[in-house]
Amino acid sequence: MVATKSRHTIKQLHSSVKDPVPHLQKHNVIYQIQCQNCEQCYIGMTTNNLRRRMYGHQSYINALDKKLLEGYQYSDVEVQQLREKTALIEHCILHQHRFNLKQPHIIDHSYKTSALPVLEMCHITTTSNTVNRRTDTDGLSCAYANCLSMVGSSRRRPPNTNTTANLAQSPLTPLHTTPTPLPNQ
Repeated sequence: MVATKSRHTIKQLHSSVKDPVPHLQKHNVIYQIQCQNCEQCYIGMTTNNLRRRMYGHQSYINALDKKLLEGYQYSDVEVQQLREKTALIEHCILHQHRFNLKQPHIIDHSYKTSALPVLEMCHITTTSNTVNRRTDTDGLSCAYANCLSMVGSSRRRPPNTNTTANLAQSPLTPLHTTPTPLPNQ
């Protein structure tokens, strides 16, 4: 008895190429928005699609513009109450600047929504020119913040060929060390 097997599988017959997801339709992302008037940027996260989040930022800016058209000044209480919404609108009110909401940059993404706050904190910590509030990074451990600042620093020490000196100067302690035998007394 002879059994036959086809060399062609269903997987081979059907294309596995998917259409790329449009930039503003992506979700579970960390994004960066550049200020149009200075070098500052805003870093945020969203589990919704990016377009919906940009609409949220735009609604705060629209509320600010509406208040200004009604005759309120930036120093008025009604305008100052908007500052509490996000660091982005706070920067707009304090400096009378605007952000480029039409071109947000996706700087990271995760399939796990629980990882997004940590990723956001890491990006805020390593980016020097953000308008984000200090409270945005309060949950980040000091140990991680120090490691990120060392990795992200633009100053690098020149490599030292003396390995003993490198171990003595290393700011990080190795996780696993072999105990040095004590001399017999």
